[in-house]
Amino acid sequence: MAELPTAATVPPVYTWLAAQPGAPPVLELPAPVQAMNERERDVLRQYDALVHGKPRLDGASGFVSNRYRNFRVALRDFPTPATLDTAPIARFLAGPAVTRDCLGSDVLRLAFTRSDTRTQRRSDGSIVIEGRRFEIPNRYRHLTRIEVRYASWDLGHIHLVDERTGSVLARLYPQDKTQNASGLRRTLDPVSTASAKPVPTPVAPDPTMPPLLARMLDKQATTGLAPPYLPKDDATTDDGETS
Repeated sequence: MAELPTAATVPPVYTWLAAQPGAPPVLELPAPVQAMNERERDVLRQYDALVHGKPRLDGASGFVSNRYRNFRVALRDFPTPATLDTAPIARFLAGPAVTRDCLGSDVLRLAFTRSDTRTQRRSDGSIVIEGRRFEIPNRYRHLTRIEVRYASWDLGHIHLVDERTGSVLARLYPQDKTQNASGLRRTLDPVSTASAKPVPTPVAPDPTMPPLLARMLDKQATTGLAPPYLPKDDATTDDGETS
């Protein structure tokens, strides 16, 4: 373990630097090229910055990006005509970039939300979240199970999402009872609660069909399933015989 310097043991150059006016950036050489080259001396330089209070062009973080590695390689040959003609910060910005664009605010806001399930109230097409009622868009009133994403500290952004893919379908807004009672908004049509099972079509019994088989087919027709037996006309050959 390294022993941290005290006010009495800190190098005098940092005390002198703290007394200088302004806040110009400070560059201390030699600088390590890679993170594996960082030693105790580089870490103590970070601590010494608390004494002089000036920003540093270099540091010790355990990670060195490609752009910053090129900057450190250039400092290895300092001072040379190439390094003196170009400011260190300009050389740093001219190096290859390894950064990536920040995600949009909408994507970040959605990332910090929780997923939850609610049951839609069919009478007015709404759900309750944290004691507040939100309206479901009319095109989704047929859904019974509602998958939502929201943050408990920000109820101004409630999203209806697809429970299979997680994609956002619509944004939900609080229920406005005043606007609903004004008579200016379109009324909601009632959602049909009829059974989705197909209604069997009555079929007249075939007089040529055996009575027991006809009763079995009638019983099967009431279930709404396809009949296990389909009557088929007998094929007739050229000689007039049936096969």
